[in-house]
Amino acid sequence: LVQAMAADATWEQDLQTVDDAIAAAAHQVQEGQLVEAHETLEVIRDLMMHARLRQRIVYPLDTLSDFHATMEEIVKPAMKLTPQTLTEEGITRLQALCSVADEKWKAAETAKFDLALFGVESSEVGRLRGLIEEERRAIGNLQSAFKNQDKQQIIKAATGLKPPFAKAYMFFGDFPRPVQPEQGPPTPDDSPR
Repeated sequence: LVQAMAADATWEQDLQTVDDAIAAAAHQVQEGQLVEAHETLEVIRDLMMHARLRQRIVYPLDTLSDFHATMEEIVKPAMKLTPQTLTEEGITRLQALCSVADEKWKAAETAKFDLALFGVESSEVGRLRGLIEEERRAIGNLQSAFKNQDKQQIIKAATGLKPPFAKAYMFFGDFPRPVQPEQGPPTPDDSPR
């Protein structure tokens, strides 16, 4: 991996982008801007996914990251819509994005997740399957809303894509961490390279 990344012409810039994002997010956390810090750190997930793709490194969680990008293109605008502001062009755009999201979720459904890598017991496979199926149902709800041509239902189903996805994604990393109040948030100098 180290050799592969050393040969990647953009790797050094990628690492600088990671450092900058961590520094900016640490500042945002200190300012109490937790939502903004979350958004700032999202660039790292996408950047690392693209770095792995350039090196042809297969990492099953990248299927979730790839879906996430399209899902956000659906959810974020839908959160601001009303039946009165949802136009035919908007519906057409959401339908096209839903088709892309559907294909990307198929990749997640067939990905081979190494649960041991994440410290997850094999007994949890059923829970993961259930979370993946929950997102499939959410996509199906949006597809049905388009067929019914019900703008309120389209908006509700579009925004309904995120909660089941978040549960599936957090399955791989929402682990309890000890809280140590005497320590502040990590600084850029604390982050390993």
